[in-house]
Amino acid sequence: MTASQACLWIQPTVLREEAAPGRQGGFKRMTDVELMKALQAEDAQAMRILVERFSRRIFKYLYGWVRNREDALDLTQEVLMRVYEKADLYQGDAPLAPWIFRIAHNLFHDHLRRKNYKVHAGSMELNEQFDSRPAGLPPQSDPERFARNREAAARVHEAIRLLPQRQREVIQLRLLSEMKLEEIAQALGISLGGVKSTLHNALHRLRSELSDLEREAHV
Repeated sequence: MTASQACLWIQPTVLREEAAPGRQGGFKRMTDVELMKALQAEDAQAMRILVERFSRRIFKYLYGWVRNREDALDLTQEVLMRVYEKADLYQGDAPLAPWIFRIAHNLFHDHLRRKNYKVHAGSMELNEQFDSRPAGLPPQSDPERFARNREAAARVHEAIRLLPQRQREVIQLRLLSEMKLEEIAQALGISLGGVKSTLHNALHRLRSELSDLEREAHV
């Protein structure tokens, strides 16, 4: 099985919700070390598990940077192919997530250099992460409220885009990829104290920039 064949499940997995933990089979409860050893043995099921565990989180992180669905999917596939190819380098002395997101971080910045790509907010396309419309509520049921929510989501995206690069990295790993602070420190190669300080400064800056939205939410 080639790496490209192993990544055929990425897009459909990204587009659907992750399976609930209780619905996952015993094989899916493998430890990080067991999973990476299975990848080294070119086990197709192990690659499926890797994709199911990490593809959505990687996609959200990368989409937060490129703001383009196809670019984010392509980069997500590239990250997972790289993990597959380098499975033998994982030593198991640290959690797998930071190791993978370190690869995602490095590949994204390689992508910037190759393409001379400018990180931007893109169009007004919105990620469900920031779409505050209650689930199941059709937009036409309250068009004024829906318009306000879309405008607020766009403001959040723009405020994050304008953060200094390190602050933006930490915010996106924390909010979009749902990583623990310790995992972020390992992924970015900085101290835990540095992550906490950066996150504090980023949140302070966002609250200041978006204070009017917070006031409107309490009206």
